[in-house]
Parts: sequence; C-alpha cells; structure tokens
Amino acid sequence: RAPTHTVLSVFVTCLGHVLKSITAVNTAEFQASTVDVVAVTKCNLIRAFAALPESSYQPYHNALLKWSASELTKGVTTSLFRKTLREDSDGVLGPWSQDEQRKEEKLVLSPPVVLQDAGIVWSKEPLKQLTSAFPPTVKVVDALMALFPKLFASKSAKVQKSVLDHFQNCAKMSSAQQLHKLSIQQNVLCALLIMLKDRRPSSPFPDSPFLASVQQYFQSFLYHEHPGLRRGAGEALAYLCNTQGDQFTGSLIASITTLLRTSNEISTKVGCAFLLGAIFRCVGGMRAQTHLPAAVSVLHNLAQEPSSSCHVWALHALWLLIETCGLAFADFASPTLSLAHSLLLNKTHNSIGGYNCLGRIVNACIATLGPELDASGDTFKRCRAVHHYLMANTSPVVQLETIHFMQMLTLFAPQTVDAQQMLPFLRSFLSSPHTSLRAAALQCLRQLVQLAPREVGGDSFEEELIEMLDDERDARLRTELELLLTTLVDYRAPDAPSLWLQLLKRVISASTRATTAGAASKDGTEQEPEEDEEDMSGALTTGNAPDDDAEGVFIPRWRTRVFCMRCISRLLSVVEDNPAHFDLAIARQKRDTSHEAQDYLVFHLQELVSIAFSGATSVINALRPVGLSVLQQIVERFAASEDPDYEGHRLLEIYSAQIAAALRPAFDADATPSLTATACEVAVSFITRNITTEEGALSKVMHLLTDCIAELQTKRYPAYSEQAATLVQLAILDALAQLHVAALEGQVPASLPPIMEPFLGTLLSHWVALLRDYSILITQPPAVQHAYKAHFFTSTTVDNVIGYYRTSWLHPLSAAASLVGSEQWNAPRKETKRAAYLAMEKEAAGDEDSEYEEEPAQASREDDFFVMLGLCFKEIVEADAETTIACLGALSKMLTADMLALPAFEYSNEMLMELSGMMVLQCQIGTAPVAAVAERTLASILANLPLDYFSLEGKINAEALSSAAFYPLVEAAVIPLHRVIEHAREHSSSGPSPALCALVEVAAEALRAAAMLPRVWTPHLRTIYGPSLLQVLLWTLQANMPPLNELVCAALVKASANVVQAPAPSADSVGEWDRVLLCALKTVCAQCHALSPASSAMLCAIGPLACGCSPGGVDSSLLSRGRQLLANAMTSDDPTIAANARTAALALLSSALQPDTRDRAAPIARFFFVQLGASLVALLSPAACMQREVESTLVYAKMIIIGHSLCPAEQRETMLSLVLPLFLALLHEAIPSGVSSFALDLVQRLASSENEHFRAVIARTDAQLKALLESALKAQQQKKQAEAAQNRPRVVKKTSRKQMSLSINVDQYT
Repeated sequence: RAPTHTVLSVFVTCLGHVLKSITAVNTAEFQASTVDVVAVTKCNLIRAFAALPESSYQPYHNALLKWSASELTKGVTTSLFRKTLREDSDGVLGPWSQDEQRKEEKLVLSPPVVLQDAGIVWSKEPLKQLTSAFPPTVKVVDALMALFPKLFASKSAKVQKSVLDHFQNCAKMSSAQQLHKLSIQQNVLCALLIMLKDRRPSSPFPDSPFLASVQQYFQSFLYHEHPGLRRGAGEALAYLCNTQGDQFTGSLIASITTLLRTSNEISTKVGCAFLLGAIFRCVGGMRAQTHLPAAVSVLHNLAQEPSSSCHVWALHALWLLIETCGLAFADFASPTLSLAHSLLLNKTHNSIGGYNCLGRIVNACIATLGPELDASGDTFKRCRAVHHYLMANTSPVVQLETIHFMQMLTLFAPQTVDAQQMLPFLRSFLSSPHTSLRAAALQCLRQLVQLAPREVGGDSFEEELIEMLDDERDARLRTELELLLTTLVDYRAPDAPSLWLQLLKRVISASTRATTAGAASKDGTEQEPEEDEEDMSGALTTGNAPDDDAEGVFIPRWRTRVFCMRCISRLLSVVEDNPAHFDLAIARQKRDTSHEAQDYLVFHLQELVSIAFSGATSVINALRPVGLSVLQQIVERFAASEDPDYEGHRLLEIYSAQIAAALRPAFDADATPSLTATACEVAVSFITRNITTEEGALSKVMHLLTDCIAELQTKRYPAYSEQAATLVQLAILDALAQLHVAALEGQVPASLPPIMEPFLGTLLSHWVALLRDYSILITQPPAVQHAYKAHFFTSTTVDNVIGYYRTSWLHPLSAAASLVGSEQWNAPRKETKRAAYLAMEKEAAGDEDSEYEEEPAQASREDDFFVMLGLCFKEIVEADAETTIACLGALSKMLTADMLALPAFEYSNEMLMELSGMMVLQCQIGTAPVAAVAERTLASILANLPLDYFSLEGKINAEALSSAAFYPLVEAAVIPLHRVIEHAREHSSSGPSPALCALVEVAAEALRAAAMLPRVWTPHLRTIYGPSLLQVLLWTLQANMPPLNELVCAALVKASANVVQAPAPSADSVGEWDRVLLCALKTVCAQCHALSPASSAMLCAIGPLACGCSPGGVDSSLLSRGRQLLANAMTSDDPTIAANARTAALALLSSALQPDTRDRAAPIARFFFVQLGASLVALLSPAACMQREVESTLVYAKMIIIGHSLCPAEQRETMLSLVLPLFLALLHEAIPSGVSSFALDLVQRLASSENEHFRAVIARTDAQLKALLESALKAQQQKKQAEAAQNRPRVVKKTSRKQMSLSINVDQYT
C-alpha cells in the first residue's frame, strides 16, 4: 500500500538527516570494519531514496546529485557495467584475457558457482575472485546505478551538461592513474547507459548543447582501445538514436558510413562497425531499412580487412543486421554467404571469434531464406560448404554453431534435412564435457524427432538418453532430456508401445543402486551428495561424465524411475484415440485381418497393471503417487472393455483385488500427503467405473474414504509443509462429493449409498465450508484472505493453497446443491472451530487432549445458499465449457429444490436470485457444449419467475427496470423457441422425440416470459428485439405445436402491439421491416381462417401488424382478407370470438388517433372502416342493442365515432347522415339507460364539433327521430335542474393564482 503524503514526508525528512550526516563523515582515518559499516549505511540510504517517488525528495536532489558524483569518481568500479552490456550476443567481442585458451572457456564454459559478477570470466584469477563477495564500497556504486540515472534525467539540460563536464574533468585529472581513470569512465558510461535504456522513445532530448556534448562524449569512447568502453559507447549511441528519432539516426548512420570509407584507423573502423550494428538492433529493421544497402556494403568491405579484430567486429555487426532485418535481408543473403565462403578460404581470417561469427551469419541467413532455400541450389551449397568447413574445427565455440546450423535447417528449411546423416553427428555431442554443446544437441534432436520421427531412434538411442538423464547433474539439461524422451514417446511409442513398455519396465524394476552409487531412501531421495551440487541458474557449466558402477550394470536413481513411470502415463494418453489399444476384441480383429504386425497395449494389460502396482507399492515414496496415477489411468481407459473370453465380465475384473490392495496402504497414518490425495482419485474411479461386481471389494474401498471423515478437520502432517493437510482434506472431500453425485445418478451399486448416508450432514457442512474458503480466495483481496478464519487453511498458507481449491471445489458444489432443501440441509447444525485454528490453540495451550466447546455457526443455510449461487454465477461467466456445464447443473438443482423447505427467503432475494441466473445464462445458452444443460436450467428459472414481477400495483417496477432484467428475458424467449423450430424441422418425419418434448417445456416457460416483455420494452429495445421475437413466434406458430399454440397466440398479440410502437425504421431497413410484418400478417390471417375461441386472440395482431408497415407497403388483397376476418368475427355467435374481434377492431381504429402511430395507422384504419361500417350499422340497430350487453354496444359506438373522425372533410356530412340516425334511434326509452345516455352524449358532441353539418343533416332527419332527440334533451335538462335544487350552496375559497393554475391543470388532465 502506498504511504500517505504525511508519512512519506516524515520518511524523506529522516532520510535527509541521514544524508547530511553521512556526507560529513570522513572515513580516511577509520578502521576497515568501520569503513564497511559506513559503506553499508550509504548503500541502504541510496536504496531507500531509489525506492521513493522522485518528486517526494525533490529538495534533496542537488545534494544527492553532488554526493553521487563524488562517489562515482572515487575510483571504485561498479560490477554492473558488463551486465548492462548485451553479453548474450556481444560477448564474443571481449574484453578478453590474454590467454587464447581462456577465450574459448569464456565463450563456452562458466565457473562451477555463479555469483553476482558476470565479469568473473574476464578475470585472470577467477577462482580467487569467486571465493570473495563484493566489498561494501562496490555495492555502494552499484546502488547508485539505480538512483543516479533518475536524478540526472530529472535535471535541466544546463545542469546535465555541467555534471557531464565535471566527470570529464575528473577523468583528465586522473590520467596518471589509468585504473582510476578507467573506473570513472566505466561508472559514468554505465549510469548514462541505464538512463538511456529507461528513457521512452517519445521523450527525446531537446536540441541543446547537452545533446551535442553527450553525443561527443559517447563518440570519444567509440574509438577507445578498451573493448568494454567501446561496446558501451556504441550501445549508448544506439539508444540515443532510438530516443531522438529518424532524422538523428539517419544523420548518424550517414556520418559513420562515410567515416568507415575514409578512415584507416583500426580502432575507428571497429567502433563504427559495432555502432552500425547496434543502431539497427536498437531502432529496428523497419526504421533503418533505407540504410540497409549502404550498411551491408560497408560491412562487407570491412569484413575483408586483414586485421583479426577488425573483421570479427565487422562480421558481428553484419550478423546483427541480419537478425534485425529478417526477410528484408533476403536480397543480400547470397552475396553475404559468398563472402563467408571466401573468408573461410583466406588464411588471415582464422580466428575463433571469426569462425563463430561466420557460423552465426550462415544460420541467420538460413532463417531469413526459410522455405525458399533449395537443396540443390547454389545458396544452400554455399551454406553446406561453410558448415562442413566449420565441422572440422575442434573449438567448442565453432562446434556450437554447427549444431545451430542443423537446428536452423530443421526449423526453417525442413526440405533440406537428411535425418539419417544428422543423427550420428548430433549423438556424438551427447557425451561432450561442455554443457552448451549437450544442450544444443538435445534441442536439435527433439526438433528432428518432430520432423522425422521414424528416422530417429533405434540402436539403443532411447537407452542412451535414459542413462544420460540418470547421470546428468545440470537441471536445465535434465529438463531438455525429459522433453526429448517425452517427444519420442509422443511420436514413436504409438507404433511400438510394447517396446517402450519393456524399456520403461526395465528401468523402473531395476535393482536398487549399489552403495557406492547411493542408496535409495524411503522418502524418495538418494544419498548422493553430488546430486545437490548442480547449477540451477542454467548457466554454461561442465558436468561430470557418465559413470558406471563396478559391475557395469545400469541401476537408475529414484528420479529416473519416477520419470519413466510418468512416461508410461504419457504412453496411455498418446494412444487414447485408437480404441484398439483398450478393447481386446477390436485388437484381435485388427491383428487377424492385417498383413502387418500389430502391437496394442491391451495385449500387455497384465504387464501394465504389474508395473503400476509395483510403483504404487514401492519403497520409494516419490514413485508411489505416480504409480497410483498410472493405475487410475488404467482403470479409466480399460473400465469399459469387455472380456471376449468370458461374456459379461470386464477385462479389469481379475485385477480388481490388486488395485484395491494398492489403495489400502495409501490411507495409512504414515502415508505421504501426495499419496493419499492420489489414492482418493483412484478410489473414485475404482467405484464409479464398476470394474468388478463384488460389492465387498467396493464397500471396503468406500470405507477407506468414509473412515477419514471423523478426523478430517484435525488431520495434520508435521513432517511436511503446512498446506499438506489442506491437500489431503480437499482430496477426500472431492472424492466423497464425486461418489455422492454418482450415487444420485445411479452410477454406483445400490449397496454403497447407505454407507455414506450417516455422514451426509457432516459432509454437507464440510462441503459448504470448502466453498466458503474458495469464494474468499477468488474474490477477496489478500488482506481479507489473511484475516479470514478458514476451515482448511491458515493465514500462513493462504498464498499456496489456491491451486488445491481450484481442482477440488466443483464436485462439492454439485453435491451440496443436490442436498438443498433436504433433511440434512434443514437440520439444525453446530460447527466446531476451524481445524487449523483449533490445532494452533491446542499448541498454544500446551494440551493436545483439551477439548473445545462447540460454537454456533455464524452463517445460516440461507447464506450458504447464496455462497453457492454466487460461485455458480461467477464460474459460468469466466470458466470453460466443462465447468460451465457443471455449474449450470448445480444451479438447476438449487432452483428446482423445494423452496418451501428452504429458510424463509425475502421475496426480493428470490427475484434477484432468479434474475441473476437469467443474466448469466444469456451469455451461455446459445453455445453448443452447454445448450442442453442451459435449457434445463433456464426452464427451472422461468418456471419459478412470478408473472407479476414487472408489475407493482399496476405500475412498472422501477427497480426491475433499473436492473435491466428484460435483456436476459428477451434472450430466454427467443433462443429456446428457435431451437424448438430447428429440432421440429430436422425430425419432422420421426414424430415428437423426448428431446423435443424437453425443448417444448423450455419454450413454454419462455413464452410466458415473452408475454411480459411488452410491458417493459423501451422504443430502442422494440426496434432491436421486436422483429426477431416476432419472427420466432411466427415460426413457432407455423410449426403447429399444440401445447404451445395458445401461448404463442397470447405472446404474439402482445409482441405485435408493441413492436409497431417503435420509431419508424431507417430507410435502409424499411424493406426488411415490411417483409417481416407482412409475413406475420399473412401467417395470422391463415391461422384465423378457421377460428376457435382459443386462437381468436390472434385477431388482435392484425391491426398492429398492418399499421406497422410503411405507407404503400401493404398488399390491398391481404388487407381485405384481414378486414373480412374481423367483420365475420364480430358477427360470430361465439361470445369469445366476438369479444376478441371487438377488441381487435377497436384497437385498430384507436391506433389512428395515437400521435406516434397516426401517420401510418390512419390510412389502414379508414380502409378497414369502409367494410366494418356496414357491420357496425347492423350491430347498432335498436333491436340488436336490446339483445346485447351494454359494454358491447358502447364498443361499437366508439368505433363508429372513431371512423367518423377518420373521414376526410368533404365526406363528413355524408358520414354524419349515416351515423346520426343510428345514435338518435338509441334514444328510445326501450334502450338501456347506459346506452341511451352515451348516445345522447355522442349526439351533443357531434352537434358542437360538426355544427354546420349537423344542422344540415338534422334538417333532413325523420320527424320521429327529432322527437326522440327533443324528449331526451328535455329529460336531461329536468334532471340537471332537480340535481341543482338538491345541492347545497358551496363556499368558494380564495386561492392564489398558482393554486388556481394547478387546479385547472389537474382538471384538464383528469
């Protein structure tokens, strides 16, 4: 956690006081020990300042800079200078010791112990330097390399130039002392190089005197006789080019190429050549590609110089160009290879460094040319000629490049590889004393096996590799050997598995090594002191040659046996795709019908089980878990194999006793944790795979697991790490969870579940505790994890147990989910203190026999439920398909449990639970691997979703809208219906299948959810999801699924009414919009041809679908068909059909009056009203009104008025002459009062709105109808007068203007 500003200021103030005190100390008269103490204090002070932000100690910048400059010029050389340079690629350039033999040792060999100083190899007395660490004064300068670059970069250009001038003056003043001068130069160059490396390319130095000064400073070292300073200056100038940009780079390259052509000084040519290569390497081949031809030309000429050092530096720079430019160098590859060939023939260029660079150049050219390299072409012949010449050289450096040459051919030009010629050459290096040669040969052999597996092997090659693995001390080489052997198993073992099985068996079952070679101890370690003295850094070291024992018999170490056992496991995995290896009947059939010899593992099953059993019961503890894992693989892969010689029996049945015998020792008290954990997995496979029908053997294995439950929480392994107990506890719980789930699915014999039944309550608590621990580990920050009192780990092991939990949580989740709502779930529970903390408290109390009282659980079962639910949601979103399916299954079990048996959940909690499941499922339900499980889970969620969730007292629930819960509902409604249609089309001829019935169940729940969607859709959502939902509903309707038809009709009506309320589509999508709606309208009309009370609800979709189309986009014949359907339905004798028709017609006509649909709906409504008007006139006759309920008559009257308002102005009088007599006839006293009063109100509105036309029409009206109007008006007036007389006078209160305005607005709204 970052310190606060106040705390940081206190730190800086304290450090400032220390700085002031330490700079005032004069150590000239101190003793050596005191000087070391002061140096250590300085070192710690520098590291403290370097760890703080630069801005926090800005007041001390000047003091620190001055002090750092004085420390760098005291003559103490930093040990980081050579580390700052690129030793991996530029080490061939030196600096060298004088001895020629030391040059080869520097390139190939390293000291047996590697310390901090990589420059030991340049020392004339490396062994003496290895025995002493760096003095404190050197550590002070090394620490300054982290602080000084930051201080220097934060200063202005003027200050930077003055500091640089100060360093130059100090170097000049110490010219008499060359070592002191060299120390200053190395320190300053190292610090500046670190600063340039850390500087971003987007932050160039401004064009100032400092830039020119620092460039000149670096160039002064470019021509220095010391190779290290020369390389450092070249690297610094290259980083400066990367910082300053292309213009600076171009000018510098141009200047050095000119200098290379004109200068005759060897030091100048060498420095410029290296700078050219360093610039290309730093800025990249793309940025420097324009300078490539000139650079190649100059370096080609320079490489032909007779000077040994000159041509080595030039060849190295040329290699850097090839590595950087890659394919861009292809045009120059042929002349470069010709140059390399000519240089090899020249006797003046026969240095080891030159041969090394030539080998690198040839290998880089092969990587550049790649597949274009023709085996019969001149370019490849030149490469081969150079390679043959270098093969004759005995120098390990050159031999290393010859191996790399073959490796490049294998990787980039496989068409030129001859494996039979390469194999003997590479095998000759396996016994080399040089680590680098052995490692390169192993890598090339592994790639050769992948390229030509049939040509690599035989002639005791595999035995040689295993013996080499057994004797190798270098950890990196052992890894390479294991990779090579594993690759051989992958590529060669499937063709001859029995040969590999025999080889690995000989190694595993070999006698224990003689005492002189080291005896194997029971814990899996051998008493071989030399085996611990290995180079773990991966550096180049000299290993010991293979040694044989006195009798010449190969007796492997325990690690070799373990690796061979893993190879057997690998062999089983490699051949798993061929069923003949695991089925005896198939293997015999192929062997009898094939003309070639066939080798299958099933023929060697007895030998395979014997090897695994011997490993599982070995005295070497490290071998036992691997042997058990091989036994598990055997059980998993051969479990389903029937014995063709004994019908009704499995192949593994005769080995079941042997397997069970291997499991029993794994559960002993002295068994190792890894062995017990592996045995739990084998026990699960042994029981669930049903390899034997003997229930006694199965029950014994089951008891091995259940007997561990009582002492599960107190299980400890003091001799091992603290997390060993966690490993075993989780393995046991995972195994029992798998068995419980398998018992529920009927995968175990009926006699086994009663064995576990008494322990289910305890196991449920343990499983939920495991899930709680896992949820803390994957969701909470480290501070919470360490403070949490876990059940199966402690605060000291929290960082190491997450891997155990990741492999053990899934099955306990499924097992606990299956018990939700069960007797064990609802039973009152007590929970003992956490096992880890219980043990700690016992140790603190000093009494291991003391007992602690049980404390009540802090969490309820409701909390447990939501912990499990949260894990399901998290893993469904983040995990792979297999985990997702398991989580969906657990989620389905939890949601389909008897909710009444659960604790009393809050209603909002239930809704949040189910909606969260919907939101998670939207990401997974459409994918193939999880579709089946997701659909079942979706059905359970939709079935539990209340239909009134989106409604609260008639209003939309704002909380539900804010949670955006309708998104998953849209997906839930569309996707299952679409799958129903696809399944129905694919299996239309075979009739309904169980899968289709399950899909129909899901779709039914989805349709119920779809019926709620229109209440919460926004216009934007209607535009996006509306057509898709509409199309799927129509497809479902056309599929004619009787269980779904009624639900489809209801959902279709609601969806249609809301889809058309969306904003008008864009011009690009109008055609698609009309096509969908017209298709829907056509389908609805076809379905309504033979109406029934159930399907008549679809009549309500005719109007919205017709009005949703663009103007002119509807076929008139289709509209006429829909209009006729409505007219016929309104006169139907069935009251349900007539009511649905009235509702549909009224909704259609009313849509023409809505502002958002008026423009599109008005023409359609007028078209429909032309024919509906005649039916309405007949339906509004007095005789018909007296026989019908009032509500129906009022609906027809409303439709008449709406139709009148839709008429054009020139037709209003004609329409009024038809409508007015109808309403006047309804004023008869025989008509129900509700209808007559409504008719009088309509007449009065017409008189006020159509005054002129009303007068003209009333004048032409029959006298009897006029008399009815006059009588109705008189009766209405008399009624009002009587009501006015009965009412008391009301007191009028004075109100403010604001209150009056508010009242008026409310009245208008009402």
